[in-house]
Amino acid sequence: MGQAVELNEFQKALVDEGLFRRGQIIAGYSMVEYVLADVAVRLNLKFPYLIKDRIKAAKEIVDRPEYEPYRHDIHRVCDELLRYDDLRNFMAHGIMSLPPTSSNCVVLSAMAKASSAARSSFRWRTFEGMQAK
Repeated sequence: MGQAVELNEFQKALVDEGLFRRGQIIAGYSMVEYVLADVAVRLNLKFPYLIKDRIKAAKEIVDRPEYEPYRHDIHRVCDELLRYDDLRNFMAHGIMSLPPTSSNCVVLSAMAKASSAARSSFRWRTFEGMQAK
């Protein structure tokens, strides 16, 4: 096991900012997931577990004639939402660290599926951000 290293104030600020931004992404995405599930349960009496099923349910609901005024906006939001699914998973399941070799960068790593075509293969993805100027 490695030895703990004392962080300076700049490093602490980087970690705090990284955790805050990570939390914003997860909380924002989860709110949308919740609303989609809530709408499906209230109007279809079914609970879609996967996000793709929640999106499908929301689209089916707004395709009903009484929801026509909302149809365009709901379809647009639903079509865009899955673009952020990988980011949501990365933020929710990633490991955040401040490497001792780089005091100016926070690193977030996660084991992720390499692609939808290769479902059984995984790879590490790394995001390096919040570098000092």
